[in-house]
Amino acid sequence: MSCCWEWRDRALEPGSSRRRQELCCKQDLRGVPPFKPQSCCSLDMKGKYTAASSTPNRSTLASAGFDRLILLWNVYGDCDNSAILKEHSGAVMELHYNTDGSMLFPASTDKTVAVWDSETGERVKRLKGHTSFVNSCYPARRGPQLVCTGSDDGTVKLWDSGRKQPSKHFRTCTRC
Repeated sequence: MSCCWEWRDRALEPGSSRRRQELCCKQDLRGVPPFKPQSCCSLDMKGKYTAASSTPNRSTLASAGFDRLILLWNVYGDCDNSAILKEHSGAVMELHYNTDGSMLFPASTDKTVAVWDSETGERVKRLKGHTSFVNSCYPARRGPQLVCTGSDDGTVKLWDSGRKQPSKHFRTCTRC
C-alpha cells in the first residue's frame, strides 16, 4: 500500500506571512509494516511543486515541479533530502514509481518521460515521441515494464521500456 500524499501550505507561526510547504500522508498507516512514516514532512523546496510519489515500501518520497528538479526524500526520521535528479529541461508534471520501486517515471513539459533507476539515481532512458508537453505517465502494475503517457499533442502512447519508439499510439478525439 502506497501513501497518498497531499501538499499543505502553512504559516511558520500564527499571523506570520512566512510560509512553508508540507507534504502529508492522507492515510492512517499505523501498524502498516515496515513502520509508520511521519504524517507530514516539512520540505525545504524552492519552487511550486506539482507531483509526489512514494516507493511501495513507503521509505522514499519523490517530489517534483516547475523548477525541473526531482527531489528524493527519506520519509522516516527527519525527512532528509537524499538526492536531486536533474535531467529535464522543462517542468515535471507527474511522476510515479513502478510496482517494486526500482524505477521512477517523471513526465515533463520538455516533451519526454525519463526512466530513472531509483537505486543508483542514474537516468536509464528518455522516452521521446510526443510533440507537446507530456502531462501524465503511469507504469503498468503487472507484466512487462510498460509505461502509458498522455500529452497536450492529443495522443496517448504505450511504451515498452526496452524499445526506443512507442509500442502503441492512440489519437484522442478533440471534437466529439
